[in-house]
Amino acid sequence: MAEVTTESLPFPGSSRDALSEILKQGAQRMLACAIEAEVGEWIDGRADETVYVTEEYIAELEAEMLAAAEALEFERAAAIRDRIERMRDNIGKPVDAVKRSDGPQRGPRNRGKKQTRRVPRPKNGP
Repeated sequence: MAEVTTESLPFPGSSRDALSEILKQGAQRMLACAIEAEVGEWIDGRADETVYVTEEYIAELEAEMLAAAEALEFERAAAIRDRIERMRDNIGKPVDAVKRSDGPQRGPRNRGKKQTRRVPRPKNGP
């Protein structure tokens, strides 16, 4: 007959468990450091990427414009529409190189027209 050997598992808190706890904690620290370093490298690699104007980028802006219109944010939708028009003329260039204007246009609406300071007078009654 074959001899059967059994080995008991250590219980938490026992003296034989201390070594496995030390190994476990060391492995956790090594893994945390490795993950932190890898994430740091990934972020550093992403920071140097330049985004270029592409058809896909314009499609994303169009989706954002439609979402703004559905949310009844018409000024924002109009600003995005104007930005899309500028982007279409600059496909292949960096996004940062295209003039960005997301807010409403400032200044008088009647630019170029002659401005008068005359106030209309009410007509005399019959």
